[in-house]
Amino acid sequence: MYGSGLGHISRSLWVANLIEGEKYFSTWGEALKMVNSGMVGLPATPLDVVWTSAEGRMSFRKTVSKFYSFFSIPALQASEEAKRIRSIDPDVVISDSRITPIIASKIYNKPSALIINQAQVLLPLKLGLARVIERFTGELLSLIWRTSDLIMVPDLPPPYTISIEGISPRVISGKLNFFGFFSRRPSPSTIDIREKFRLKNRVAYAAISGPKPTRDYLTRLLEKVGSCLPDDLSLVISEGSIDKSGIIERHGNVLKFGWDNYRNDFMNQADLIILRAGLTTLGEGIMAGKPMMLFPIALHGEQVSNAKRAEEIGIARAYDQYKITSRKICDELEYLIFDSKINKRSKFLSKLALSVKTEEMVKRSLEALASR
Repeated sequence: MYGSGLGHISRSLWVANLIEGEKYFSTWGEALKMVNSGMVGLPATPLDVVWTSAEGRMSFRKTVSKFYSFFSIPALQASEEAKRIRSIDPDVVISDSRITPIIASKIYNKPSALIINQAQVLLPLKLGLARVIERFTGELLSLIWRTSDLIMVPDLPPPYTISIEGISPRVISGKLNFFGFFSRRPSPSTIDIREKFRLKNRVAYAAISGPKPTRDYLTRLLEKVGSCLPDDLSLVISEGSIDKSGIIERHGNVLKFGWDNYRNDFMNQADLIILRAGLTTLGEGIMAGKPMMLFPIALHGEQVSNAKRAEEIGIARAYDQYKITSRKICDELEYLIFDSKINKRSKFLSKLALSVKTEEMVKRSLEALASR
């Protein structure tokens, strides 16, 4: 699976927990740290974009300057995956957004399943030339994507598909199967968050995800919101730091966790949720049925597209973290918590998402593929 951010590993672990037998993960970065006990993590050669450390933006210039790596590293990855497939001899190869395992599976004639919601590179600048490049690369990459025996889109079917722009290449359109969100479904709460953590009557919950450089900037921005929060509103921030479990600090109405072990409870009981706009995270927010404030990673084409689509459907508002003030965030929190239209729409889409029998469909499809 792809190794940057936590969305790919979260949904891949979700899939792995549905199926029986031995499971091997080939990935890198923070994703490798999250491979569960009872499963085997194998380090893969990293292929990532370059992030600026201070602001948490994708560095478009530095990424492009290392463009050669987008040819050399996949070649190394394909070689690694081929050796591992030969050694492990799996019943099925499941790839989350990576072409190289698909190529390697064909070498040894192994059935392959592809989890994907971005079949083409979505460029952040929507100029005429960018559109042409997107379309060309999308159709080219899709010639390989379509060789997968099963293509699973972890999203709702049209007309409520969030990642509609990312899966638009015509080459694969006939092979797409929509399974619903590969995200944790809400389960009954085990605690009362307001009582346990001494929170106010209203609660906004910020679950920050993504590569570490992108998380730091948004965390600092949200911490400043404490100065203008109304007296009856608490803001809980989970900064997504795997190595920092539990509460880090509390300042006034702002409570900050490193790694939050009560995510389900906060999702269930918060009045509003603040998220990035990766599809796995968004799916979790949608199923919670709460209005959302979305802060897509800057210059991250997929997240910008997802956030825009969520706005169009009427379940969220999207913001540029570099153009919004703490005062404006406070105003938006107040507005969204009480906006009846967005609350009603959020509950409708939650009911729709939860009605999809995702787990049953995924398990049945992979078992059928493995038994070929």
